[in-house]
Amino acid sequence: MNRTAVATAAATLITLAAPLSAVAASHDRNHDGLPDTWETRHHLSLKVNQAKQDRDHDGLNNKGEFRRGTNPGRSDSDRDGLADGAEVKTGNNPRKADTDGDGITDGAENAGMVESLANGVLTIKLANGRRVSGRVTGATDASCDDENETEIKNDTTVHHRRGREDATGHAARNGSGGETPATADAPQANGQHHTGEAENENESANENENENENGDDSAHGDCATGEMKPGAMVHEAEVAHSAAGDSFTKVVIVR
Repeated sequence: MNRTAVATAAATLITLAAPLSAVAASHDRNHDGLPDTWETRHHLSLKVNQAKQDRDHDGLNNKGEFRRGTNPGRSDSDRDGLADGAEVKTGNNPRKADTDGDGITDGAENAGMVESLANGVLTIKLANGRRVSGRVTGATDASCDDENETEIKNDTTVHHRRGREDATGHAARNGSGGETPATADAPQANGQHHTGEAENENESANENENENENGDDSAHGDCATGEMKPGAMVHEAEVAHSAAGDSFTKVVIVR
């Protein structure tokens, strides 16, 4: 091959490489870490960074929705009565209505945040805004669920934008009629929970690569009452009622 032919071949390769680079760049044209195809499917802007936006106001940002395979237009992807962001913060799986497989939906497991622990009485502010209190005794099964705090913070840091997209987000949220109040004495019945997983779109493997991070295989370790400090997230809690007063039989703290 003469020099002219070599030069022509090299020029052809450069010409072919340019369009390929342009195509690759167009996969995430707003450089927010979310593929254009995913953003288009969920009606998100391709011009503005969407990573920390939260269109459905569920406390889980769009990057977190993408990573965990949930729906950014549905506040409770698995329809278990617990918003997606609350599930992530409390160590539950937003794609499983019953994360630990005990027959009780996540929305009814008293997940929430420690409000106070004073004179042996623990008060938890539940994810639905209600409160439950009871004594913590030597018989209380207290354990800690180890989670990746940095990852949780990254996925639940949100910045809401005003305008059309926020209005769309409000319209996209689940109706209140589909949520189950998480009360300490709510009756539980096997089979009453909804998986909701069949209703999620079939996302790509990349979208679901972290699906198992909030699965039901999390190990629980012993947890001292010192971990029950205000602001600590509660994975689940069980309360027993008696004439002597309410007491916690089980408390699982996320740390």
